[in-house]
Formats: sequence, C-alpha cells, structure tokens
Amino acid sequence: MSVSEASDGPEEWSDWEESEEGPVKSLFSDTWLPTVEEVIKHDSEVHGFDLSLFRKQENLDTYGTLQLINYIRGCAGEGAEAVLPTLATRPWADDAFFLPTLAGDGMLSHDWDEEGAWSASPAEASGCGANACQAQEENAVAMRAAVLALQAALLDEPSTPVPSTAAQGKTQSGGPPASARVDAAYFESYSFFDIHRDMLSDKARTEAYQAALEQNPQLMQGARVLDVGCGTGILSMFAARAGASRVVGVDGSSRIAEVARQNVLANGLGDRVSIVSGRVEAVEELDVPGSKVDVLVSEWMGYALLFESMLDSVLAARDRFLVPGGAILPDQASIYVAGGGPAAGGLSFWDEVYGFSMAPVKGTLQAAAEREALVRLVRAEDLVTEPQNLHTFDLATMSCADQDFSATFQLRPRPGSAGACHAIVVWFDTAFSLRFCKDRPVVLDTSPTGQPTHWAQTILVLREALVLDAATGQSVCGRLSFNRNKAKHRSLDITLQVAAMRVGQESTEDVLASSAAQAQLFTMGVSSGD
Repeated sequence: MSVSEASDGPEEWSDWEESEEGPVKSLFSDTWLPTVEEVIKHDSEVHGFDLSLFRKQENLDTYGTLQLINYIRGCAGEGAEAVLPTLATRPWADDAFFLPTLAGDGMLSHDWDEEGAWSASPAEASGCGANACQAQEENAVAMRAAVLALQAALLDEPSTPVPSTAAQGKTQSGGPPASARVDAAYFESYSFFDIHRDMLSDKARTEAYQAALEQNPQLMQGARVLDVGCGTGILSMFAARAGASRVVGVDGSSRIAEVARQNVLANGLGDRVSIVSGRVEAVEELDVPGSKVDVLVSEWMGYALLFESMLDSVLAARDRFLVPGGAILPDQASIYVAGGGPAAGGLSFWDEVYGFSMAPVKGTLQAAAEREALVRLVRAEDLVTEPQNLHTFDLATMSCADQDFSATFQLRPRPGSAGACHAIVVWFDTAFSLRFCKDRPVVLDTSPTGQPTHWAQTILVLREALVLDAATGQSVCGRLSFNRNKAKHRSLDITLQVAAMRVGQESTEDVLASSAAQAQLFTMGVSSGD
C-alpha cells in the first residue's frame, strides 16, 4: 500500500516540498503547456491518448511510465495515428527507454507515485519459485540502475537543488555547485518508495543489520546512536527497539526524512528517535547529550562497495560525532573478485533468440560493457575461478583517501574446469565483527554463492577472453584500481589490467608488464552537470 493510501489524510504530508514544474511538452506535438496535468488533458482531447488512463489499464508503475514516455517521444514525429497502434505490443518495455528522449523533460521529473501506483494482479504478485524470485531480484537491480541513469541524463540540464529543512538539528549550506547538483539528484533518486521497498525486502541486507543491532545488548543498551542515511528509519527503529537511549537519523532526501519522521511517530518512538533532514556534513550538532554518540550505524554500500561515495559522509560523521572507542557498524568491508564465464555478463542471451542470432545487438552491448561496468546477478555456476579477497577496509580507522587503492590478484581455475574467463566479477561483504558485536557478530555477504541481494554483482567484461586450464595450472592475474572520479562527484573509475598467467611465469607484476596484458578503464557514475 502506498503512503497516501495508508495515511489518514493529505494534511499529514502537507509540509513536503513539491518541485516546481516548468513548461512541459505534449507527447505528440510541439505544444508546450504549464503542467504535466494540462499536457495529459491536451493529449487526451487532441490526440486521443489519456496517459493516466493508459497507466491504469497497463498496470504501469513509475519506471514503466518513464519508459513509455521516452518511447512515445522517440516516435512522436510519426504522429499519434501511427504511434498509438504500436502500444498494444508494449514496445516501451526495454531498458533503452530508461534514457530520456527529450533533455530536461518535465514529464520525467513528475512525481508519478502520487498519480497512483498501479500494482500487479494478485495472481502475478503471488508468483513463487526460483524463476519468479530471480526475476524479482533482477527487476530490483534494474530499477535502481534505471533511476541512476535517468538522474545522470537529466543532470545534463541546469537545475536548482531543492532546499531541505532541518528538524531537531542545525544545518549549514555550502559546497561547489556541480557537486551540489549531483547530490540533489543522488538524494532525489532515493525519494522513490519502490527503491526503499526493494532495500527493505532485501532479507540478507535488512536482517544482517537487525541482528547486529538487536542481538548485541552489551553494545546497544542505553547507547546513543547516529544513523547516517536513515531512509525510512528502519535502522533507527531497530536501534531504539534494541534499547538505545537516544537515536538520531539523518537523511539527505527531505521527502524520505519526513517519511522516517512519520514512521517513528507511528511506532511510538518519538521520545527516543529524532530525524534530521540534510547532509550529515552540514549538521552542526546532534540532539543527544554532548552531541556525541556511542554507536554509528549506516547502510552506505554501493555497487562494487564504493560506488556513490556515501562512505565519505559516514567517515565524516565518525570523526565528528563518535566518541573515542565508539562502535561503527559495520566495522569492516571487503571487496572480492573472481573470473566469470561467458554467461556472467548476460550477453550470451543474444546468441540465440527464438532461433535467430542477434549478434549485432550483442556486439553493441559488448562494446558498451567494455567501458561501463555492468550490475546484474551472477549465478554461482557462472564463476570459472576461485574467488580472492582483493582489499579489506577497517572502517574504524580508515581515511577517505583509503578508498582510492590498487591491488593485484591471481585467480586460479576451479578444480576440473577448463574454458575461458570472459569477465571479472566483483562483490563485497561487510562485517559487524567481535570488536563491537561481542554477543552476535554478523557478516553481510553479497557473493554469487550467497543469498541474492539488491546490490547483485558488478561485472567487468573483458575485451578478449582469457584461456583457463586447471590441469596445467594456467590462471588469470591482474590488477584492479579503484578511484573516486575527481571531476564527477559520486562517480567511480575502475582500472583493470589482466592477463593469462602460464605455469612457470615468475610473478603477477612480470606478467602485467608484458605485452600480453590488456588494460581497460570502466566507469560507474553520474554526470557532474558541468
């Protein structure tokens, strides 16, 4: 059920700030109108297409609506008479239509959640079994990636960040305009309820945090707690239920911060939990004794662990608000790599589609995947090497600069395996270790062999596959470098050097220095707006 359906009346949400709409273009003509609602009315009366009614008929959620809008705009030159008949086959249901057709399109920035969230039928919603679960997990990953891609494209147009209102905490403004625009888009991407539902429904994620907070009474009883990036407030409420004396949740999305505030009140925790709207770096003081906390908790991890640079905010909060010797949860994070077979990147799908080769599509996607990291669920059987721990961070002591690192690896074929390595698969785990969680240590694992999570895995597709042979010991060696992009805030650059390592070669460094090594640069990120 949506928030609007669950509330007693709209007055509870009246203090939410609404985005100002500029002129909006008709879906089928060059007519510009002041609001989305007027465009919908115009297109219904003039072109015979009622977008609101069509959404309801087709059970379209926000993401499907964005795809539909981009599809229609791409065909609009053909006229409504030619476009409307094509909608019967749902041609918009393609990831390509997550990218805007019209720059700065007001239809895309409209809050379609408030128009009504059209849900699947009970029969569809009750789907079960491995295939249904796999589809749901992949859909969650795709939706998150789609929002980020959409926000990145929209940032190419100048925009004004929506000001946030601090509650029960003082904030100060500042920051370069480009990074502020990226931050505004980043926090806005988390204002969609579907994303929070996906994260809350991620049992591995949510239950790991629940166990760490609620099953460690030595740590939590009477503790003062700071929750950085609190979202809907779930971790703050876990902490309060675990016995914390005072909890402060901070979130950069003003809309979601208000949701968290209402959730806290609805659960009778308003006397111990307060929510602050704004970036944690801008919070001057916390509503706790001494403005210091005993425990800092945050679910900050991005794809490949470091994408989105939220760890910067967590470390800033640690240095300012955590008492000496205080607990940071989680306190360790590790990145792992393994070799992936031909199916790891999902590109083999295009080899045979209902008896037809779609090699041109595969070639296009392959070329893109050699530059931009993929995010998708990888099956354990699609790993062709043993995994290796690439790098581990100690979150209690590390600095922000430690996020930029380089490490070598050597990936040995699985016993009895032979074939080729087509990609490097990257994932992470985070540990709530015995250092702070003495009653119940917990590990959150996002590997292909563990319970699927909304982070899935990150795939770096190789330009040329590397031959593996367990019998002869031929393996894959390489070096991965992670660097936060200095020009594009919240973006991540991953540099990969990789080569096949034959039996008898002396070292990874020697192999990577040879002409046989291939080097690739992968990007994960959003536009700086410059």
